[in-house]
Amino acid sequence: MLVVRREQVAVFRADARRRFAERMRAYVAEEYPAHHQAMGDGGTRQLVQKGIEVAERHGIDTEAATAGLIELMVEFGERLERSPDRVWAEGILAQPDLPGQVKVMAIRERLAAATGGRPLVVLSA
Repeated sequence: MLVVRREQVAVFRADARRRFAERMRAYVAEEYPAHHQAMGDGGTRQLVQKGIEVAERHGIDTEAATAGLIELMVEFGERLERSPDRVWAEGILAQPDLPGQVKVMAIRERLAAATGGRPLVVLSA
């Protein structure tokens, strides 16, 4: 019988989170080069970490849904402040009974409809 202690699970989770964060940093750098350049590598890492924390706080527990939330944060700001429907999006994130993927998909669809699918311009610091 194999026994895995909580401490071992915590180590596995921390490593998986670190690897995911690095993949997301590289993804943002490649797919959103203007945003990455504006934020710098350190800023991109911070945004990814914040995205992971926001996802956890809102019950978003899959990598795919967390990645989607991070993309929304890149496109619409860390607090979705550049979103035309920020208050609505925050309300969706706060719904404890909705699965994480559903939350992110609903927000993405609403924001895409509101912006006509047009990307937003990176705001200068």
